[in-house]
Amino acid sequence: MTPTSRLYDALNDFLSQCQDIWKDIRHVQTLCWMMIGMIQSQNVHLNGFRFYVHSRAPYTQSHQRRFRQWLSNRRTDILAAHHSLVSHTLSQYRWVDPHWQRGMSYLHSKYCLERFTFSAIF
Repeated sequence: MTPTSRLYDALNDFLSQCQDIWKDIRHVQTLCWMMIGMIQSQNVHLNGFRFYVHSRAPYTQSHQRRFRQWLSNRRTDILAAHHSLVSHTLSQYRWVDPHWQRGMSYLHSKYCLERFTFSAIF
């Protein structure tokens, strides 16, 4: 089993935990491949993922089109998926200090960066 296969399986298992969010299993599969592309290429540009995506698609443009369609799909609620996965992950820990400190920073009035500070026992 290749490292990419193990990473895909781990991501797929993690993302599939919140099945009520995903309308179609293919949404999870596409997200897994995008995450693998970002992790392994250390880049967020869709055209940089082509070496790391395992697919029957013959052209790089096919991967890019697939990822762009996923990102613009109105049926995929990214915010709900994010909240559900973070909540599920954080529920696995015993809290020392259950109060969260939340901070937000804005970049160019367009991008929002959220920071969460909390204490947990691992």
